[in-house]
Amino acid sequence: MSAIIDKSSPHDASFSGRLAGLLGLPASENLEAELAKTVPFCLELKVLDALKKEGLTQDELLLVINKRTLTHRRRKGEGLKPDESDRALRIARLVLLAESIFGNHEKALEWLRTPQRRFSSHSPMDLMKSEIGGRLVEESLIQIDEGYFS
Repeated sequence: MSAIIDKSSPHDASFSGRLAGLLGLPASENLEAELAKTVPFCLELKVLDALKKEGLTQDELLLVINKRTLTHRRRKGEGLKPDESDRALRIARLVLLAESIFGNHEKALEWLRTPQRRFSSHSPMDLMKSEIGGRLVEESLIQIDEGYFS
């Protein structure tokens, strides 16, 4: 029996609209393709505030930027650097993907925070700091969506 309720995908307009909202960008049908063309891009710090409203903890936001640097950037009115923006985008995408697959925001966050044997007892959230880790998390979510168990 699968816990999947909503079969939304990253290619759905609603997914792109939610992602754009989290990133503080205008909604676009091809948001991810547009972001890929404009790399390196720099997101505003408000993306961190949006992720916090989505339920991410302060420790989880440290995957994007360390606290001291964030304080400095806020004071100077600067945004995220390209590598930080990339991590924020990765986390936002995977949180929304998990939510669309599990059909429930709380269940998605629970799965993302729970250590998984598949990830050598690390949580999916722990892996999101790197591109390869993010890919492993996305692959696992897609397998869950397709009926495999992780």
